Amino acid sequence: PARGLTAVVTFATALLVLLVLGWLAKSSDTWSASLPVTGQQQDYYNLLVEGMLQGRLSLDIEVTFAPPDDAPPPRLPQPYLQDANFYDGRYFLYYGVVPAVVLMLPYTAITGHDLGTNVVVLILVAAGYLASLGAYQRLRRHLFPQIHLAAHGLFVVALGLGAIQPFLVVRGAFYEVPAAGVYACLMAAAWANPAINTGSSRPLVSLALASLALGLAVGCRPVAIFALPALLLPAWQIYRTRRHATSRLLLALLGPAAAMGALLAAYNHARFGSPLEFGFRYGLNSFFASHDPLYSWRFIWPNLVWYYGSPPSISPYFPFFFPVAGSFRPAGYHGVEAVHGQLWLSLAFGVTLIAAFCSPAFRAKLREQRAWLLTLFALALPPFAFLLTLTIRGNRYLADFQPMLLLALITILGLWFTTAARTPTVILRRIAAVIVTCGLLASVGSALQQFDQFRNSRPEAFRRLETWGNLPSALAAQLGWLRYGPVEISVRFPSVTDGSRYETLIVAGVPEYTDALNVALHPGNQIELFVDHHSYGGPKSPMINIEPGRTYRIGLQMGALLPPINHPFFRDARNRPPIIMKRETIVTLDDTTVIDRSMGFYDAPPWSLSLGENLVTKNPFDTKFSGTITHFRRLPPAPPYDPPASLDPASAKLLAAGWFALALEPLVAGRTRYPLLGTGQAGAGNLLSISWLDDKSFELALDTWGYRYVRSGPISLPTDFRGSLQLDIVIPSLLT
Repeated sequence: PARGLTAVVTFATALLVLLVLGWLAKSSDTWSASLPVTGQQQDYYNLLVEGMLQGRLSLDIEVTFAPPDDAPPPRLPQPYLQDANFYDGRYFLYYGVVPAVVLMLPYTAITGHDLGTNVVVLILVAAGYLASLGAYQRLRRHLFPQIHLAAHGLFVVALGLGAIQPFLVVRGAFYEVPAAGVYACLMAAAWANPAINTGSSRPLVSLALASLALGLAVGCRPVAIFALPALLLPAWQIYRTRRHATSRLLLALLGPAAAMGALLAAYNHARFGSPLEFGFRYGLNSFFASHDPLYSWRFIWPNLVWYYGSPPSISPYFPFFFPVAGSFRPAGYHGVEAVHGQLWLSLAFGVTLIAAFCSPAFRAKLREQRAWLLTLFALALPPFAFLLTLTIRGNRYLADFQPMLLLALITILGLWFTTAARTPTVILRRIAAVIVTCGLLASVGSALQQFDQFRNSRPEAFRRLETWGNLPSALAAQLGWLRYGPVEISVRFPSVTDGSRYETLIVAGVPEYTDALNVALHPGNQIELFVDHHSYGGPKSPMINIEPGRTYRIGLQMGALLPPINHPFFRDARNRPPIIMKRETIVTLDDTTVIDRSMGFYDAPPWSLSLGENLVTKNPFDTKFSGTITHFRRLPPAPPYDPPASLDPASAKLLAAGWFALALEPLVAGRTRYPLLGTGQAGAGNLLSISWLDDKSFELALDTWGYRYVRSGPISLPTDFRGSLQLDIVIPSLLT
């Protein structure tokens, strides 16, 4: 293609990626409050910046307790800062200091305002993406300038959305700041690397920049130290081809990284009295009380399977991609964080290996250009190998190696796509393009699902996307491919004589998002049926006498057996409120109702229903039922809802959904927030508050503990308003 047209495609697709990343980084549905660049922030990084501005290296926060000398950090009395360091009576941050010093500290010192962590993550991710794009462009011009425009556009988008970037920006908390920093630094090292920057007339400058970038990467996440030896390859090339003085070459290779290492050592010594102590062992979290090993060779295979041997779980409902089945962990493995598999990358590499086997011309190209290929893999594989041994896991840890692996894959594909090939190899190319496209979709969809962060912080945007995203599953249901509604099973219970057992009858859902009907088998031929909303429990039936070996019919109606509440399915629910249908739990035993309660449920794919065993999500119950399930059938959805005769339908609908009507008198502005309504408990509560700006305007705010803080913006009353204001609040979680 013409050079000008290629430039247009590059610019347009890169701009699209940056706009998508910016939209994903919003912390709320309101632009003005979603990317904070003014005011004071209270996250750990900004507390560190405030401490630095006051001349200390600890966080600017008061320590409200005096722990005994013999109390290890995990046993400190509440309250304490989770995942901070506690040393010598002060709080520190063991997450990398480089983002704070390079970006946040100068901004606060100059402007007097703080950057929100999601803004910091967005800036670092954007910088890393542009650096990776620069590295790719250099490789493209040198290795495959005639790449097809469609493939080129796909590669540019994949570089920005196919690795780790969506996961980082969607959450954008202080955990993601160092991961975004190491991503930016590693991509800068790739861009400056002389093995890639082959056209540089000053290779020692390029080598020094790459060394500096890797030194900064270590200051973001210490694991990046394993990538430093990768610079030996381009240094050897420079020595062999350019014959620079050895002293100058060693200075460019080691000087910048060594300078950064010296600064980090001084920083650690000033905080903890040791240059090699990053503060990890002073962390305040459950790991240090568990005595679990930090790393072990036993964890290599499980980590490899979770990261690159498993696809994300698939659902027909938006956002379509959910975590892998990772709750069955080896003994001593501490991490419980859900991860979304990256099998697509493994498959893409597998297809390229097959293509290399089938195409001598492609193999020849790979041999000719092995220098840059070895460099990229040398940057990615050592950190990857180390992280495979760790007892913790998380999507954000992919920042240490996935972007570099993706850059290597895309460059290999570029070489392959511009190599003359026979028909079988052309088919493989199309398969590879489909795999990369599916990987892009999985990356964005998994990021939108991760921790339910997007659903919790962007409810209006999530609702709109969910409404449109669920249209394909509605069409599939109309064609008879998906079936919803209650289920009925026929069961024979075993006799129990040696103590109570807790076993699974029916489970529905994807890993970490399951709802199940279980049975407690007690001696004396007694059972209890109970529903479990994973991690939250559920209602239980009274004790029931049974006859072992007799066949019983059990009916189960629960919200997990229905599609999401914003699904077109509920348009046909007539006067039955969707929120009631999604929350009702009815269990019958031989037509006798034994459980009739309201509770929350996940949205289980219809095909995820499993009878008599739970091999999806680990819980305290036995994974298999010791009795026999002889029959299963799907029942029609529940009949229309009939409100109580004493209430009109509209009122009954509101009351059933949890309706509150508050009468408020306007107050004079002065206090920041007045609490209006609180629900839940400490650690899992919701608070609705109001702030009077003046006697004719106010602002509402909703704080859901640990997830989001959403503000309505100013709401003005009519100038002639008199009397009290009625505020109607409907809370689905309080459905009775």
